[in-house]
Amino acid sequence: MSSPFVAILIPTMNRSEFVIRQLKYYVQVGCPHPIYIGDSSNAAHDLAQREAIASLPSLTVHYFSFPNETIDVATYHLLENVTEEYMCMIGDDDFQIPSSLTRCAEFLESHRDYASAHGHAVALRIEGNKVAGRITKIKDYPQPQYEQESSAVRLMYYFSRYYVTLFSVHRTTAMHAHWAHREKIKDVSMGCEIIPCALSIIEGKSKLIDCLQFIRHIHDRNKPVPNYFDWVVQETFPPAYALFETLTTTALAEKDHLPADEAMRIVRKSFWNFLARQLNREYAEFHISPSIPSRGHWKVALVKKFPFLKILNRTFKKLLGRALPLHAAVTDPSTPYYQDFNDIRRSIERE
Repeated sequence: MSSPFVAILIPTMNRSEFVIRQLKYYVQVGCPHPIYIGDSSNAAHDLAQREAIASLPSLTVHYFSFPNETIDVATYHLLENVTEEYMCMIGDDDFQIPSSLTRCAEFLESHRDYASAHGHAVALRIEGNKVAGRITKIKDYPQPQYEQESSAVRLMYYFSRYYVTLFSVHRTTAMHAHWAHREKIKDVSMGCEIIPCALSIIEGKSKLIDCLQFIRHIHDRNKPVPNYFDWVVQETFPPAYALFETLTTTALAEKDHLPADEAMRIVRKSFWNFLARQLNREYAEFHISPSIPSRGHWKVALVKKFPFLKILNRTFKKLLGRALPLHAAVTDPSTPYYQDFNDIRRSIERE
């Protein structure tokens, strides 16, 4: 029996250099999965991507141009063109690991009570915020799993430790349904992330598979919403939240056979918890004096002064049989994550 294909969806706008970098990586590792590009770019970036795709015949690439659309609308239309049973999304500056996508899809094939599956992830920075070059920082990018039988319980846990489920492997029909509301909402954060993510968690369990699946490239760029406080006071938030509450309440009531008022209470409690955590964290970042030392500040200062201590710490952990943090494990040749991360590192450094 052949392994299932996973459609990799890449929405993009005027960043052809990142798209081309990602495509070259997929060629390097022999990616068997089809790639769907939804491009809202200008003519120059459009041409650059078309020429790159033509030069990479070993990849199956479906290219769609949406020059007069925003990325979120382009993503919605891109979903309509996917024919594979499974799919995942990815930023134009990030990386999915093809072999891990296969493992995730194979898991979903035999576990119908799971809505999504994903592996571990790390985030990285490149020197000078460039497309290619030396990697200067690697950090964990947590993607938990939620396997509770009750959708209500899953939702409450999910909003207490949130992650973006869009990068996980989903069934295409389900993801399309999660985005069906998109044209009704102007708030991008709610419409293109929080609503489809919450609906995924309500629909079924999420599974974390022990493999490296996703690499996030973190770099300086402007965001449509600089922080959560600014987001909730924007005029687009109230109608967006109203739609979120309606959609998730309806889905939760149906899935767990709950009265509508009980489902609404759970949705409100879960989202309130989410907002409280985010607002408290950002308040500390913006308004608490940096002169007040944070917990563990002395460890950070010590390692900066004596960098060799980091190596000693990792060595002792290995000798004691303790698991390395993921950001350290991906650079350790003895771990199962090393080769997949090294393929991406070589792709970035030799661009």
